[in-house]
Amino acid sequence: MKRSIFVLASLLWLSVQSTGYGQWGDTQHNPYRVEFGVSIMDRPGDLNNTTPLLRSLANGDTFINGEQISDPGTGAGPDLSIQYFPNASTLHYEFRGRYYGWRDQTSDVGTMELTGAAGLNFSRFETDYSSDYISMEFNAKRTLRPGFNLVGGARFINMEENLRMFGNGSVALPPPFGTAPFEQDIRIRASNPMVGLQTGFDWGWQLGNRVEVNSFLRAGGYANFAKQRTRIVNDLLIIDSTAVTDGSQLSFAGETGARVSFEIFERHLYGFVGGEAHFLNRIATAPAQLELSGAGFSGLNTVAPRFYGLTFGLDMRF
Repeated sequence: MKRSIFVLASLLWLSVQSTGYGQWGDTQHNPYRVEFGVSIMDRPGDLNNTTPLLRSLANGDTFINGEQISDPGTGAGPDLSIQYFPNASTLHYEFRGRYYGWRDQTSDVGTMELTGAAGLNFSRFETDYSSDYISMEFNAKRTLRPGFNLVGGARFINMEENLRMFGNGSVALPPPFGTAPFEQDIRIRASNPMVGLQTGFDWGWQLGNRVEVNSFLRAGGYANFAKQRTRIVNDLLIIDSTAVTDGSQLSFAGETGARVSFEIFERHLYGFVGGEAHFLNRIATAPAQLELSGAGFSGLNTVAPRFYGLTFGLDMRF
């Protein structure tokens, strides 16, 4: 009798589990899923860095400080995911590619001085800071229970940064020569090609027949083959110097987010909207290399940028 009850309970449990796997995400009827989204991400600068970079010679006011020069603003980009769900399997696969791009430009006029360039009196100063983030990953996801997946896979990330600081003005010469005009151009490029492994979780809930709530958490370690190149040109001082440094290091990338999906066309087309936050560590950004100019660029300066924002798009299942 006890054995019969045990067998009956086991069959009932297996029936519930198989029903849950088949219903969640419609993988039994729709083995392929393509998600196309758009993300809008804000990337703040180093809030703790208030060191003046460009200041007024007239009253000492700061035009640009460390936080402002390290803030590329708000950017956007596409997010593509292709998933395959084999029949009668708790293991499925995903390829995901993402791009985010930021760009911030400033222009100031007045009588200004650049930190580290005493004696050069700028009358106009411009900055152009751009950053491009590319991520490509291949993941395997194992369903531990309906709506809960263990995720692991390989990932490539590259963050490419460019900062240009350009200005002109005049420099005081020894008597009786007065002043002489000059132009100065500083260009910094930092790249972070990274290859590594990540792991994490996906979990979600079905709200009725037409709405799903999904969330995720990822963390990974990466071999970062970082490199920076800085060129400084001053036409009056006849300076045209270039410093190139590189160094391999272990970097970290983590991200988390949640989204709500709603059915548009039965079982085949869903819309989604949600939010994400990304955390990086030991990344060579272009503005961070300015602090090395006094040290002769003997190494790389790495920081921990963050970005977060909204994502929305379409989820097609077939």
